[in-house]
Amino acid sequence: MCTAKYPRELNVRRLASVNTTRARVPSPMPIRLIALLVLSSVLAVFGQDQRKPATYYLGLEQEPIRGRTIGITDGDTIKVLSADKEQILVRIAFIDAPEKGQPFGERAKQALSKLVFDKEVELRPHTID
Repeated sequence: MCTAKYPRELNVRRLASVNTTRARVPSPMPIRLIALLVLSSVLAVFGQDQRKPATYYLGLEQEPIRGRTIGITDGDTIKVLSADKEQILVRIAFIDAPEKGQPFGERAKQALSKLVFDKEVELRPHTID
């Protein structure tokens, strides 16, 4: 048994005294945010030179490829059979023509067909996707 006259009151007072003497610790959140900001800035600066383009640009030293057009895919894409009997899918640079399912897509395909189908062509590669 407990010998104190009011044991519950003593316990409450002890807890209250413990809570008032406890040192207040600052939150680590601002420190983490600052560290994250500094790290992301450093990575952004050093990572700029290492980006690789999605398209590869060819130099002027590339020889033209000669062949015959054997197919028209849509208004800006053709199939060419090279002199080595290799089929090459060619997307014509700097042309924005409608695709097959779009309005005027069939007309664009017909117009390109009139220009190059079953004719000798010379391809000068600009980029490779």
